Amino acid sequence: MQNTYVMVGNADSCPDIRYLTGFSAPDDVVVAVSGKKRVLIVNDMEYGRALSEARGCEVVSHSQLLGVRKRGGEAALVKAWLVREGLPAEVICSGRYFPFCVAAALNDEGIRAVPGEDAGLRQARMVKSPEEVSFIAEVQNTARAAMSAAGRMIADAVPGSDGILNLDGKTLTSEMLRSEIRKVCMERGCIDEGTIAAGGEQAVNPHECGHGPLRTGEWIVVDIFPRSLDTGYHGDMTRTFANGRVSGRRMDMYKAVEEAQKLALSMLGPGVSGASVHRAVADFFYVSGFRTAFGEEGASGFFHSTGHGVGLEIHEEPRLSSRGGMLSAGMTVTVEPGLYYPGLGGVRIEDLALVTGDGCMVL
Repeated sequence: MQNTYVMVGNADSCPDIRYLTGFSAPDDVVVAVSGKKRVLIVNDMEYGRALSEARGCEVVSHSQLLGVRKRGGEAALVKAWLVREGLPAEVICSGRYFPFCVAAALNDEGIRAVPGEDAGLRQARMVKSPEEVSFIAEVQNTARAAMSAAGRMIADAVPGSDGILNLDGKTLTSEMLRSEIRKVCMERGCIDEGTIAAGGEQAVNPHECGHGPLRTGEWIVVDIFPRSLDTGYHGDMTRTFANGRVSGRRMDMYKAVEEAQKLALSMLGPGVSGASVHRAVADFFYVSGFRTAFGEEGASGFFHSTGHGVGLEIHEEPRLSSRGGMLSAGMTVTVEPGLYYPGLGGVRIEDLALVTGDGCMVL
């Protein structure tokens, strides 16, 4: 007996829905998949738009399933579809964020609802089609343009006697960098969410977004991961900048991260495990004298994964981590080793790579 998978949400809360249907709506929709049957269930208002925009699926409205005068929630819609198709009253609630209340309502409707995932869908999303690669590359170009703008601001800034950077008569802050990055992204039809522009000690925490004045002689980590408002796909890029001279140990950090990234990129290819790439980077840092430690004040050294998949989600499979699986041609992954030490700051360099038949191509 073939499984029936059900997804509830919108293109943002459940990227699988966008992947399977190409449809995005502000209101929640229902997608049901059983074998080769795939249906997108939308409210009556979205029905006409879904008919013209959705792909690879049958589109059904609420009224078509429940009747013009009857209304019901997602569970009632799923039940009506199962009855119409003559399918068993059993579904797999697919997606990490499947609403618990809907799962409970399905059980109340007499439908056995269990959590799970479609392994075939998971694998399909990891391997990008040529169209998906073009979408990702386009957004990566936006990240590159925004990064260039941020780099110019840092380069053009002038330090005051206190070491604080000034640009066009104003103190250069993390917030100013993010504002310029957002402007560039919006001009190109993308939105940046969670952009990092962190200098000095703030950059010791890899996900610290950064705030306040930036200073000369310190590393400034800028991490941009825009999302296309049109296609929903992401890009991801990190650079580490400095204005002025950087002390010897800080420069040693940068060179080590640069070499580690080159090592990881040289290893990428089909049949290579993400775990082996991550292990090679961690071993390289260790033998280079950059040790990782966990103390009462936090972690130092290299304490995050080497990379992750990028697509409709900014963090998705596959992973370049201790639990990373085998890579295949068509996968898009970040390669982003980093080092973080109190008193020295943080350094991270990140590029987005497409795994090819004989290695990889940096996007």
